[in-house]
Amino acid sequence: MEKYSNAILSNMCMVYNDKDEILVQMREKKDWSGLTFPGGHVENNETPDQAALRELWEETGAVKAEISPVCLYAVHDYGMLYFAEVAELAQIPMNSEIREIGFFHDLPKELTYPHIQPALFEKVQNWLQNQ
Repeated sequence: MEKYSNAILSNMCMVYNDKDEILVQMREKKDWSGLTFPGGHVENNETPDQAALRELWEETGAVKAEISPVCLYAVHDYGMLYFAEVAELAQIPMNSEIREIGFFHDLPKELTYPHIQPALFEKVQNWLQNQ
């Protein structure tokens, strides 16, 4: 079993609009192909909730958002999965690592992590049904 001396915390947000479409993003970096969801690492002196809201702004331009924790997950690191309701999107910040964002009715097939992201998407779907 692999031991970790420093745990890395991350977050991922599933963002829906008022048409029940899910937000996905295309990263600017060429070494990270496919579509993904907003999220990233928790910085020092930052809570997971603060990190999720910061990542939403940095990667989507979300200026008004409410987040709800859905579940913890573990892949290469540990993270919190969130459901996000975004009331207002501005332009993606100039220094963002995201090229573009879009809303889709169905989960796209060209995902960065096709064996992980659909399972997290399903977790959010189940969580929403129980709300």
